[in-house]
Amino acid sequence: MSVKGDKGGQNIRMILPKFKDIEIYFGCKRIAGKTDYHQPKDIRKKWFIRYNFLVEGEYQRFKVKGGINKFHSIETRFQEAKLLKDSMEFLLTNGYTPIGNVIQSQEMASSDPAELVRQMPIIEGLKWAFEKHSLHIAPKTRTDYNGILSYVYKTIMELNYSKLTVDGFKKSHLRVVMDHLQTKNKLSNNRYNAYVEYLKGVYKSFLQFDVFDVSPIATFERLKELEAKSFETLTSDERLQVYVHLAKVHPDFLIYFLLIYHTALRPKELVSLQISNYQEATASFVIEAGETVNLLGETHSKTKTQKRRYVAIPPEAMELLNEEEFEKYIRRNYEFIIELNSPELSEEFPGKCDMCQRDAFLKIL
Repeated sequence: MSVKGDKGGQNIRMILPKFKDIEIYFGCKRIAGKTDYHQPKDIRKKWFIRYNFLVEGEYQRFKVKGGINKFHSIETRFQEAKLLKDSMEFLLTNGYTPIGNVIQSQEMASSDPAELVRQMPIIEGLKWAFEKHSLHIAPKTRTDYNGILSYVYKTIMELNYSKLTVDGFKKSHLRVVMDHLQTKNKLSNNRYNAYVEYLKGVYKSFLQFDVFDVSPIATFERLKELEAKSFETLTSDERLQVYVHLAKVHPDFLIYFLLIYHTALRPKELVSLQISNYQEATASFVIEAGETVNLLGETHSKTKTQKRRYVAIPPEAMELLNEEEFEKYIRRNYEFIIELNSPELSEEFPGKCDMCQRDAFLKIL
């Protein structure tokens, strides 16, 4: 729809959007400038989705309730209302009109918010589900998902499956998609199975929002994986090379590894620690449930679990927290292993390593 005007003798054509102002009504007046999360909500009254739709040059207000008011807790009704809003916005963006012959059948569909998702094209549906799922995963994992899903979307289009709906996309279709992907991208069986597990993760959002009672890919077949190579420990010479190298180029990194060894902290937990987590009186690190930290510009949870984390710091680990004590630790816990005639020893300073100029106490007992 366009509206013509005249400004300074020039014709101006203004194109009006087909719909606007789509929002959730929470049973009370909205407060300008606040997000949906911070809007007041009255569970005693009826909620609905409202929006303005362009009809013959003028906007008319439309409302959709769906089945959101059958939920009697604010949290659950809010989740259902967001689902209905997202679904309506998708439909309106893709040509749905609430007037004419379409309205009757669409109102029936909108009585079940999940039905709107079932009728989305499969790629749009997967994007919607991933958006919901990504709220609960780490940034690194989100990046992995994006990479895998981009290949899945591309393959769906190559196989002309993109017009299938979420409800119409069956396990048999996914099997063809994955076979095509494995052949084209030369995926190993292990990588193939990783793709499948990531897709099952996305489908959990469909289950969460009642799009499916049971995931249609829950029993998707995994391929037989090749047996992984057994873990091999470093030899004495290899350990020496590692320690000498770290002591020379990155002694802090050496301390990092030793702290993991002595405290059994997870690597991410260790880099997330702050002074506030150290309790001198009990010689321990304490991480409260829900604590976060900013790492490289992104917010991360300090610990994997959602429980209070208590980590005792043994005396050996305590010495690593002080540079002078670290020198004593090295001397006491590592044996002298470089012979005096070693070409790596300094001729000028016997007993010193040429590479790091530290005493050569660099083999763990």
